[in-house]
Amino acid sequence: MTFSIRNTFVLASRPTTSVAPIKVVSDDNSITLRWSASSDGGSPIIGYMVYQTNVTTGGKFLAYDGSVIPTVDSTKITNLTTGHQY
Repeated sequence: MTFSIRNTFVLASRPTTSVAPIKVVSDDNSITLRWSASSDGGSPIIGYMVYQTNVTTGGKFLAYDGSVIPTVDSTKITNLTTGHQY
């Protein structure tokens, strides 16, 4: 008779930010955003990404990649153009 090894799996919960990013300051060509780190007890945060969406075409691209920097809680995005949403 052959026995299999018993495995136990624990699923981590998906972390969330406590509030949406807020605008700190902006001008015609840049915006500075700040956010609060998650405190919901879920999986550890490994970093944040900010995407830019063109409100005319719906296309998206990565405006800030802090996916491996969990301690950063703000960013300044430059070279903005009219018709884009962040």
